[in-house]
Amino acid sequence: MGMESKASHEAAGQAYNIAYGGREYLIDIYYTLAKALGKEIEPKFGPERAGDIKHSNADISKARKLLGYEPEWGFERGLQEAIGWYIDEYK
Repeated sequence: MGMESKASHEAAGQAYNIAYGGREYLIDIYYTLAKALGKEIEPKFGPERAGDIKHSNADISKARKLLGYEPEWGFERGLQEAIGWYIDEYK
């Protein structure tokens, strides 16, 4: 799944972002999740708060360099696969 054992001793014991490497806005994550679950629920917005996350962008350059990691899926497919796993696991 995108990670053949290319890791070196240098890579051991470190933390890595394992994602697809793109930027996702929270509202897009919400609508992608709703679509994947077959739901049509409009979000309710409140006032902005200090520390609110507006987008997510995992930097996977360290995993690429030290682990040889290359993502095989984008965000939407990864989300669909994760949902499928949870549905199968918790039937």
